[in-house]
Amino acid sequence: MNIYKTKIINKQEDKNEVKMKTFKMETCNKATYLDQKISLKDKMEHEINIRISKAWAKFWSLKDIFKSNFNNQQKSQVFNMCVLPCMTYGCQTWMLTNRLINKIRTILKTRWSGPC
Repeated sequence: MNIYKTKIINKQEDKNEVKMKTFKMETCNKATYLDQKISLKDKMEHEINIRISKAWAKFWSLKDIFKSNFNNQQKSQVFNMCVLPCMTYGCQTWMLTNRLINKIRTILKTRWSGPC
């Protein structure tokens, strides 16, 4: 653990002071970890919308493959290897509500309803 990079996430920033030996750990109400914004207060909708946008950008960058004569199994493999990881990157940090789960499911269900 690197005490200089570690942050303590609290709902209220200045409530508790955390020390490791003589070093006072930084306390905050949100932080970025592996390019994901983590917070106890904020909803994850903004972060999930960013991931969905990145996934659609990757999908459209591969449009020549998805419009090609490859069979659906091959297209599905490309989707699962290239597009899906863009959307699910960092999902282990997401705090999901039923509405956000349904939003993600809708995106996944519509993956072949486009121009392919």
